[in-house]
Amino acid sequence: MQKIFFIMFAAGILFFSCGSTPPPADSGAPPQTGAVVDLGTARGRADAAQEKAKAAKANIAVKEDFAQAAAAYAEAQPLAASNPDGAIAKYLEAEKLFLASADAANAKREEAQKQLSKAKSDIKEVEDAAELLKKEQKAGGGSQ
Repeated sequence: MQKIFFIMFAAGILFFSCGSTPPPADSGAPPQTGAVVDLGTARGRADAAQEKAKAAKANIAVKEDFAQAAAAYAEAQPLAASNPDGAIAKYLEAEKLFLASADAANAKREEAQKQLSKAKSDIKEVEDAAELLKKEQKAGGGSQ
């Protein structure tokens, strides 16, 4: 009985503490219009977006899109010292492009998986039809 009470008490604490946790300060979402982003934050967001794109295999599935994002990122790096605002703009552009390439790669993967599932379904239908035909031939051949 005490065990059940303790488990329910712990579950209640977890439920209420998780529900009241404030959202993180930087959720990774693009800044709102007029929001100020510093150089380190912009670069960190571009790095995170690049990792997301690589995880989605965007550098393979949508090479041109990924290359465009990588070019924007590369343009930002030398600007960091001489033109921080320009570097921030390029890092944010790279972030946007990396995320778009990740989305495009994921969409391609999803479409390929749909086509694969359809092909498997078609194969199964053909195999079932062939099996039925064999059974009918055996049944018809035995009655002659």
